[in-house]
Amino acid sequence: MTKAMFLNPAPFLPHLETRVRASTGPNLRPKFLPPDVQSKIYKERATLYDAIRQKTPRREEVNVECSVILISACQDNQVAMDGTKNGLFTEILLKVWDKGRFTGGYHHFRSEIAGFMPPTQSPKYMIVGHRERAFEHQRPFMITVPHVAVAA
Repeated sequence: MTKAMFLNPAPFLPHLETRVRASTGPNLRPKFLPPDVQSKIYKERATLYDAIRQKTPRREEVNVECSVILISACQDNQVAMDGTKNGLFTEILLKVWDKGRFTGGYHHFRSEIAGFMPPTQSPKYMIVGHRERAFEHQRPFMITVPHVAVAA
C-alpha cells in the first residue's frame, strides 16, 4: 500500500473490498488488515516507519552478490487467504513439504503448492541477485556447500 492509502484509505476501499470479495470462496477468508486499521497504525508509528523507509536503499541501489529465491503467498495484485492455524499458503507449504519428504527443487516446490491453492491466489516465485540453476534445483531449505578441489 502507498502512503496515501495509509493516510486516507476511504477512496481505495471499493477497490480493496472488490478484490477481497473476488478472492474469497467457500471456507476462505482473506488475511487482510482493514485499511482503517492500517491507517491508524501507520499514523501512530509514522515517524518510525518513515525513518526506516528513508534509510532503506532502493532495490536498484543494492548489489546482491548471491542468489536469493523468494516464494511468497500471492502475487502483488492478490490477497492472501487465511487458513485454520496459519495462512493458507503456509498450511499448503507444510502439506507439500510433508515433514521433509518433498524431493523436487524450488520451482517444482512452488508449482506443487500452487496446485493446491485457489485460482485467486498464486504463489509468487522470484529470484533476487544472480540466477544459480544448481541452487534452484536443490531440495528446498537445504544448505549445500559446493565441492571445491583441495590442493594436496
